[in-house]
Amino acid sequence: MAKQTSKKGSGSVLRVITTAVVIGSALYTAYQLWRGQEEQDGDQQKEDYCKDLTGGDIIDRKKKQAKNTKITLIVSHKVIELIQKYNTDHEDGIDLQEYLRYYPNLTLILYPGISKDDIRTFFEIDDRLSYRIIPTTKEESVFHVAKQINSALNLFDFGDFSTSSEEIIGQFHIDSFLRGLIDMRNQPFTKYI
Repeated sequence: MAKQTSKKGSGSVLRVITTAVVIGSALYTAYQLWRGQEEQDGDQQKEDYCKDLTGGDIIDRKKKQAKNTKITLIVSHKVIELIQKYNTDHEDGIDLQEYLRYYPNLTLILYPGISKDDIRTFFEIDDRLSYRIIPTTKEESVFHVAKQINSALNLFDFGDFSTSSEEIIGQFHIDSFLRGLIDMRNQPFTKYI
């Protein structure tokens, strides 16, 4: 009889220890989640604080699209000029590679006359990301490539094209096959993504 009582006693102790471990694990997980949210809130406050220090003229660098959004950016001469101007005027420059890494479905279509080497000259681009940079030789090729990529968001600056946006839309009917077509109108692409 004494042996059975000690087995029952050790079984109860084992249950108490197991319960304590499970409760401890749950509390630790909840604590980690709480700390993670607190750190994200701190990062948000840091971004807002930097924005206040610059007088509000900084380009909003918060990501505006879901990470998995399929995006096409037409990199024209104006787009490069806007990025270079911004990077010259501000300490926190626009890093094209940062956007390519953050958005795994971001594709850059290069306007005719701009090569991958030009992009690498202006920006540090990791070779592993270069497959998402597509050069073109003719203006109409830009639209054909964009159609094949079929992104949810297509960012153009029509001011760089030799024909007007109305002629482009009329001739190539891009409004019927490109979703989320945005003319950036001399705005940096960071306003949209």
